[in-house]
Amino acid sequence: DCVNLLFQARWPNGFSCPCCGHTQACTVTTRRLPLYECRRCARQTSPTAGTILEKTRTPIAKWLYAMYLVSLPDHGVNAVELAARISVTYKTAFAMLRKIRLAISAFADAERLSGHVQAGLTPFQRLYLTARELSEEHPRPVVTSLSVDERGQPHQVKMVLLPPGHLEHRCWLPIGQREFKDRFVSPDTASVSFAFSSLLTHRHCKSLIPYHKAAYRWLNDTFRGLGIRYLQSYLDEFVYRVNCRLRGHSAFDSLIRLSVGASLPA
Repeated sequence: DCVNLLFQARWPNGFSCPCCGHTQACTVTTRRLPLYECRRCARQTSPTAGTILEKTRTPIAKWLYAMYLVSLPDHGVNAVELAARISVTYKTAFAMLRKIRLAISAFADAERLSGHVQAGLTPFQRLYLTARELSEEHPRPVVTSLSVDERGQPHQVKMVLLPPGHLEHRCWLPIGQREFKDRFVSPDTASVSFAFSSLLTHRHCKSLIPYHKAAYRWLNDTFRGLGIRYLQSYLDEFVYRVNCRLRGHSAFDSLIRLSVGASLPA
């Protein structure tokens, strides 16, 4: 059943050879996972080939349960909890979550904001710090952005770590705003407004604050001291669940499609 679910997610319209595009194949069932041999070019492939699940030794059912836990609204899962739930080592659980987040981040990086866009500077700092860390660590600048449609309804959220060169005296520099617009905003966007400091964000972009607070609370409550190294991938995970909810999509079904490299509906 798990293999059939992956097959449907990767080829919703039926098998298509990744080499020649032919739609007919023979099924080889002598392996743990079935292989599909193209009747035209004889290329063999499986539902996990070329995906984050390729060559995995962890059962597919455990992967799907991990995706289900990641897709839970306002919840997510850390590696310690996942390791206990699916009976794997911490190292395996961490690697699984890392690969799932890489698939989410690749999708988030390619997605563009559209409609009416607001973007503002919002600081992020770990909640659980020692006295020494509290004196040495400064808040990390994060750009929180929101697009709304013609009816004024939120449609998409994006949260991006701001590069150090785009910040001066705790203000978002114009060069950083231009780069953000070029990289993350669609050319046909109706309007774009920026708040270049956290104070202006709280004053003029109040619709951004609930998303920032929810992400801040989730990151600190779930991961207890998250560093800068993987912060962007965790922000992408949070935003992914929010955007699925805003669009009325199933976060679990969409995550399965992302895991096998399939596109998501608009």
